Amino acid sequence: MGIDVDSGALEEAKSRHQAPNLSFLKGDGLHLPLPSSSCDLFVSLETIEHIEDDGGYLEEIYRVLRPGGRLICSTPNREVTNPGTSIGEKPWNQFHVREYTLAELSSLLGKRFDALEVYGQNPVSRARIGLMACIARFSWPMLAVRLNQVLKCRWFLRASRENHRVTPVSGQSLFEYSVICCRRP
Repeated sequence: MGIDVDSGALEEAKSRHQAPNLSFLKGDGLHLPLPSSSCDLFVSLETIEHIEDDGGYLEEIYRVLRPGGRLICSTPNREVTNPGTSIGEKPWNQFHVREYTLAELSSLLGKRFDALEVYGQNPVSRARIGLMACIARFSWPMLAVRLNQVLKCRWFLRASRENHRVTPVSGQSLFEYSVICCRRP
């Protein structure tokens, strides 16, 4: 079941994907059109950064998950996408309300869910992020964002599954996207 607030996106999904066990519903993250405790798995890929009431969104996911149900949540890592900024600052992406560091996302999810498994996608060196944060702090912040985007181009020029693999996060790893799998107690 796919859920989106945008009718155009739903029509596009319906035209591209058809199967007897697949349906698309209109709904927003704070009012999911699903009964309580009706889902075994809820997948939220790059959604939470678009929702003003992130706590309300997670409460709604909690409501529709069965006890023991799983949530997979991914979002851009602010340390990479907006280096040198805080959670209260508007991200460069005009459609994002906020972006999280991995620690902030883990803390937010840990308030409601347990058994957090932490992964990352698109590894980035800490030296590069340190340089971008320095550029953002001491010059025009958008310069750091644009430079980061230019450096990402190599991933698309050199197509490889390795570039986008989701891997467990170790203490020294930094990734462009944070992916957390967790469970409703």
